[in-house]
Amino acid sequence: MTRKSADELSPSSRHTAPLGVADSALANGEADFDASGTNIAGDLLLMIQEVERSLDRPVRSTRIAGEPRGVIKGWRIEVPGVGVIKRPEDIIGANVCTPTGNTSAITAFDGDSRRVQTISGSVYELGMPDAYYAAHNRRVLKALGF
Repeated sequence: MTRKSADELSPSSRHTAPLGVADSALANGEADFDASGTNIAGDLLLMIQEVERSLDRPVRSTRIAGEPRGVIKGWRIEVPGVGVIKRPEDIIGANVCTPTGNTSAITAFDGDSRRVQTISGSVYELGMPDAYYAAHNRRVLKALGF
């Protein structure tokens, strides 16, 4: 895409915002106007393609050896200060949260055995998740073996 100067633009595509210091230079023909970044439809298509690519990224489940410390029930996965995660790509680094407490950050998960390993080295088996979390985060649950 080539850049057009203010003189080459049609009257309908010229900059029509209130004139400021930089805008007055544009209006007087003293500066070039770059209309290449104003294609909203093209920008939206690029954003949609980027989102679709991110949804297709594979999430790697790893075999976790060792006995779990216990079974966690009524859990959800959250990032501290951010909230619940909705994408499987965000599992690593997040915490398993329950009404009674949180684990340390997840470093690995095994979708086949429904286990997570945390940064402290603890291994937990995931029992039934929180019902609201399960209803609204099916992609995360699928990655975790549910």
